[in-house]
Amino acid sequence: MTILTLATAAAGVLAPAAAQAATTYTVDGAAAAGCDAGHTCKTLTAAVAAVAAGDTIIVRPGTYSEPAKVVLTKANVLIQGTAGSTTITTASTTSGDPTLTLAGGDVVDGLTITPAANAGPGILVNGRDTTVKNTAIVRLAAGGTDTGAYKVDPTVGGGTNKLDRVTIVNGPAGATGQTAAAVVGNPSSSIAMNDSLVLSGANQGPAVSITGADTTGTPVLNTITRSSLVAGNPAGDALSVSSAATSAAKTVNLDTSVLLGGATSGSGIHMFSTPGSISGMDSPGNITVVGTHVTIQGAKYPFVVNAAAGGQTAVGNMALTLDRSIVHGASAGTVDSFTPALPVPLLPLTGVPNTAKVTITQSDTSTVAKSANSGNATIVTSGTSNNTDAALFVNVAKQNIHLRGSAAVIDTGGAAIASESQTDIDGQPRQVGPATDLGADEFVNRPPVAAVSTSTNRTITGTAVTYDGSKSSDPDGGGVAKYHWIFGDGVVVETTTPTTTHVFAQPGLYNGSLTVYDTSGAQSTTVTIPTVAVAEGTPPVVTVTTPSRNGKYAITANEKIGRRIKRVLDPVLVGKVAFTGTATDQSGIKGVQISIRRLAIGTARAPKNPKACVYLDGRTTFKSASCKKPRYFPVVFKTGRFSYRLKKTLKVKPGLYELSVVAIDGIGVPSSPVVVRFRLK
Repeated sequence: MTILTLATAAAGVLAPAAAQAATTYTVDGAAAAGCDAGHTCKTLTAAVAAVAAGDTIIVRPGTYSEPAKVVLTKANVLIQGTAGSTTITTASTTSGDPTLTLAGGDVVDGLTITPAANAGPGILVNGRDTTVKNTAIVRLAAGGTDTGAYKVDPTVGGGTNKLDRVTIVNGPAGATGQTAAAVVGNPSSSIAMNDSLVLSGANQGPAVSITGADTTGTPVLNTITRSSLVAGNPAGDALSVSSAATSAAKTVNLDTSVLLGGATSGSGIHMFSTPGSISGMDSPGNITVVGTHVTIQGAKYPFVVNAAAGGQTAVGNMALTLDRSIVHGASAGTVDSFTPALPVPLLPLTGVPNTAKVTITQSDTSTVAKSANSGNATIVTSGTSNNTDAALFVNVAKQNIHLRGSAAVIDTGGAAIASESQTDIDGQPRQVGPATDLGADEFVNRPPVAAVSTSTNRTITGTAVTYDGSKSSDPDGGGVAKYHWIFGDGVVVETTTPTTTHVFAQPGLYNGSLTVYDTSGAQSTTVTIPTVAVAEGTPPVVTVTTPSRNGKYAITANEKIGRRIKRVLDPVLVGKVAFTGTATDQSGIKGVQISIRRLAIGTARAPKNPKACVYLDGRTTFKSASCKKPRYFPVVFKTGRFSYRLKKTLKVKPGLYELSVVAIDGIGVPSSPVVVRFRLK
C-alpha cells in the first residue's frame, strides 16, 4: 500500500497549474563531450546531470563506459534504450559504487547494465515507485563488495518498486562467501516482480531477499508473478523472507513462479525472524507467504519456516500457504515456532508463543515434514499427490522443469481463478485443457520432431535397407509413441520402435517419408527420407569361351640344337593364348576383371593346401601372393565380350593354370567368380 505523506500531499496542492514541458535528451557515443544545444549528450552521465524531473533520456544502441557511477536525482525520468543493444557500464574504480542510482518514479527501459570489477549494485533504488523493465543487470566482473545486483536502499519509505521482464544475474567472478541476494528488497517498501529471471551465483546468497523492519503498522505486500528465482549456491535459497523483531506484517504473494534452491542445504522458500533485543519490549514481525501455481524444485528443502527466533521474546507468526503447486525437495521441509523461555509477568507480550504454519492444498508434494517440532508449528496438507521429479518434468538435470506430456498433475488444478495470473510462466494460457495444471507451467502439447536416416542410399533389389528414426524427439518429454513410414514404393508401415527395415522388389529411385506421433497424439511435420537408389540386384552372368575347361594349349615348339631336338618356349604360340567370353546384366556391365593363377609346373598336379599361390602380376610376370587375395586385373570389354591375350614376351612355364573371371554390373554388383582350369604345354 502506498502511503501519502503530508509533504507529498502539500506539494501536490501547491504545484503550479501549468508544468514545464518535458525535454528529451539523446545519448550518442559519437557526439561531442557534454550535451549540445540540441540536447544530444555523449554519455549518460552528462544527460543525467542535465535533465529535469519528468524528462526523457533516449540512449542509442552501443556500449557506454561511464566515467563514474551514474546518479539520477530527478524524479519521474525515463531512460529508454534498446533491449539487448544498449549497454551501460562504468570505469569507476571505487569499490561498492552502484552503476546506476534511481530516484523516485524513475523508469529504466531496455538497458543492459554490467557493473565493473569490485563495483556495487547494477541498479540502486534510492526512491519509491521506480520501474525497471525490458532490462538485464549482469553482475559478473570480479567483485569484492558483497551486495546485490538490484538493491532498494533501506532508507526508502513506502511505495512499490517494479521489475518487469527483467533478467538479473549476481555472480561476480572470484567472490567467495558472499551472502547478499541478487535482488535485495527494502524493509518498508514493496517489490512487484513480473515475468523476470533472477539468478544468484555459485558463491552468492539467495536469489531474492525480502526483509521486514517496518514499524508503521501497514502490511508491506510484495508480489512475484510469472518469474523464475534460481539460487546457484548449493546452500542458497530461491526466496528469503525475513522479519526483524520490530517489524509489522510482511506479505509475499507468489503467482505462477518457479523457485529453484540449492541442492546441498538450500531451500525453495526460507521464512525466518530474528530475535528481539529487549525482553518483552519487541512487537512481533509476522510473515505471510501465499503461493499459487508455484513450482519448487531442486533444493534440499522445499521450505524452511523458522519462527524460533531464540532469545526471550516471540518475534512474529509465520504462515506459508501453497495451493495448486508443485512442492518438491530432496528432504522434508521444516517448520519451527518459539515460546519465550523467560516470561516477565509485568509485560503484556512476554510469554506469548508465536506460531508457524504451512498449509499445502491441492498440490503435488514429493516430500514434506511428517511432524512439527511443537504444537505451535504445524503442517496441514489436503488433496495432495506424490510424484517424482522424473515423472513430472521434461529434464531435471538441465533444469527444464516444464511439464512432460505424461505428467500426472496435468488438468488437476481446477478451473482458473480470476484473481490469479491468466497465463503461465511462458505466457501461454493458464488453462488449456478441462482444468488448470499444478505448478507454474501449463502443459501445451507441442508436436514432436521427426528425424530419419538410412543405412545406405544405394542398394539392390532383394537387399534390406535399415531406416532409423531414433533421433526423433518430443520437446515435452513424453516421448515418441508411433512412427509412420512411407517407403515410396507403395508400402506404408507403422511401428512403435524407432528402427525398421525394408526390401525393394523393383529397381528405381524411392523418396519416402517419416511422420512421428507423441504419447498425447500430436503429429510431427512429415520429413522426407533421403532418396534410396535401387538397382536390379541379380549378379552379372559370365560365360568363358576360351580356354575351354581342362583344355590344352601349346606354348612350346621343337627346336633342333645340334643333333638334338628340344622343346622351347615359342613367343608366337604364347601370344596366341587367348581368354575370351561374355558378360551380361540388366543394368549393364561396368567392367570385367580376370585372375590367372599357376597351380603346378609341367605335368604335376595342383597341391591341395598350398602355402602361397602364384599369380600373373601386372601382365608381365608371375609372382607369389596370398591365396586368400587373388590378383585380378581389368581386361578389354566391348559389345558384351571380354578378351585378353598373353604377351609374347611373357616368360610363362608349361603347367596347370586356373582362370578366374569376375564381371561388375552398372551399380557395382560383382558376379561370382567363374573358374576354368587349363594346361599350357
